Amino acid sequence: MTNDFIMTIPDDEGEDNMVFKGEESSDEEIGKQEAKKVDFSKGFVFDGEADTSSSDEEEEQKGKKKSSRLQPNSRQYKLEERINKKRKEIMERQKDVDEETKTLADEEGDLQDTEDVIKSVKTIMEGKNEKLPSREEFFDTSAQPAAEIIPRSFNQLHLSRPLLRAINELGFSHPTPIQARCIPLALAGRDICAAAKTGSGKTAAYLLPVLERLLYKNASRNLIRVLVVTPTRELASQVYSIAQKLCKFTPITCSLVVGGLPLDAQAVELKRRPDIVVCTPGRMIDHVQNTMSVDLDDVEVVILDEADRLLELGFTDEIHQLLGLCPVKRQTLLFSATMTDSVSDLISLSLKKPARVFVDPVNQVVDKLVQEFIRVKDVAQREPMLVALLKRQFTSETIIFCEKKSEAHRLQIVLGLLGLHCAELHGDLNQTQRLQALDRFAKKEVDFLLATDVAARGLDIKGVKTVINLHMPQTEAVYIHRVGRTARAGHSGRAVTFVEEDRRMLMKEFVKRAVEAHQQIKTRVVNKACIDKYSKELEALKKDIDDIYEEERTERELNLAQREAQRADNLIKHEDEIKSRRKRTWFQSEKAKKDTKAKEYAAKRGKKV
Repeated sequence: MTNDFIMTIPDDEGEDNMVFKGEESSDEEIGKQEAKKVDFSKGFVFDGEADTSSSDEEEEQKGKKKSSRLQPNSRQYKLEERINKKRKEIMERQKDVDEETKTLADEEGDLQDTEDVIKSVKTIMEGKNEKLPSREEFFDTSAQPAAEIIPRSFNQLHLSRPLLRAINELGFSHPTPIQARCIPLALAGRDICAAAKTGSGKTAAYLLPVLERLLYKNASRNLIRVLVVTPTRELASQVYSIAQKLCKFTPITCSLVVGGLPLDAQAVELKRRPDIVVCTPGRMIDHVQNTMSVDLDDVEVVILDEADRLLELGFTDEIHQLLGLCPVKRQTLLFSATMTDSVSDLISLSLKKPARVFVDPVNQVVDKLVQEFIRVKDVAQREPMLVALLKRQFTSETIIFCEKKSEAHRLQIVLGLLGLHCAELHGDLNQTQRLQALDRFAKKEVDFLLATDVAARGLDIKGVKTVINLHMPQTEAVYIHRVGRTARAGHSGRAVTFVEEDRRMLMKEFVKRAVEAHQQIKTRVVNKACIDKYSKELEALKKDIDDIYEEERTERELNLAQREAQRADNLIKHEDEIKSRRKRTWFQSEKAKKDTKAKEYAAKRGKKV
């Protein structure tokens, strides 16, 4: 492995001196991928990138399969129908076009991939003889067992046979480092504060000792004994799914309590007092305050998963409220991939003499992740460059992170019109739609997942080959969690980040840290002819995109009018019942919630409220 490093801007040099390796004449080229068929097939939801040998009948069946899981009246189904209709019109318009586009596609330069490293940074760093700012080591590693006694198999962890059977069925061969260190400590009843890289098996590290403990519970009473708190609904659903698989051969019960799902059904589940409740903070507090016979008085273990994200999303008060509702004599396990001052404060308030498990360097990506950076000189080129990557290089199993919900939705339309299969995942979707998008992507019914940071934390989707950041993340923590969706559980992966001119200094800091950690860094350049080609294609789609937006706007207004009419009708028909309902309460007023959010938002930007 070479010891050279990717070039960044020295502190004393201007921006004009920065040269990306991919712009030099010595760039090596990647071989072209085989062009994919673009003819439209009847009945196909999107025009797929099928193998050129596929028949029209096979394409039609493939299209039906990809759309089979969508409900006819669902938002995604209607959007795909609109895109399908426009796509058909586009293909009809292109029938009489000459072979100019095909010729360009054959002659254009491919995406250029540079060598792993550039020597300049090493020279700069050695010349200045400066050490990069060291981070304060957060964890006390004294609680970790010595290397020679770390368990090498699950049998050595003294787990019961039902759990070992479930572990074997899931295909876990041996414990990961975080599991080998945390499970014995948790079984001993210690509070734990643990950090490890994303994809290192943190979920099983806290679920297995908890399940082992529950096997010896007093079966004469049904009690909520374990509370798992997660920052997002999607992560909660994933943890719940893993918990169900691990307790498959045990009598242990588990429930999921998150927003976006029916309150009444969750209330019924909670009244049965399941052993484990996996929840998001807001919905759990709602039930404790407003659902009869639901409390946390008997909770024995509290688990805070992705604690840094819980605090970043503004759940500080909710976490303190939940911890206050649980018994003081409890075991608390806190897991996080990054460590911040706010997490440190939470540890001091909620954990008692915790064992601090430090498995990997804090705030660092996995070794098998290749990180690429693409310079965006003109923001108008971002979409054409993305299309070029998706059409020619990263053709499947790719997550694309967007900064805004509107951007993710626009890309859903744009990529659909270009014949690419994708789904969107963001906060404007209800919980059913979010889970459906994740399910379609996980089952490879779509090739691309267009997501905001709602998908950046904790989600473990098997087989994700590539993560693309459409914008350079503004914090290292966000970057680490986004790219952590790939290269999980020992597999390799690739993260591609678009770097705008105003965020190049951020990239420089990221790269310096990566250099110090000997990570794999590359730069990539998209051929200008390729950018020009897709720029023209996107410009030609402008009217079709606007038409779809207009159809969606009209449908939204119609649906809103129908809902208002239905609401008024219900108020008249069920007036007495509605007035007799007990008003739901919350531990904070609306004004207090807004003030808290404003303070947290300002604090992130170093401002005072």
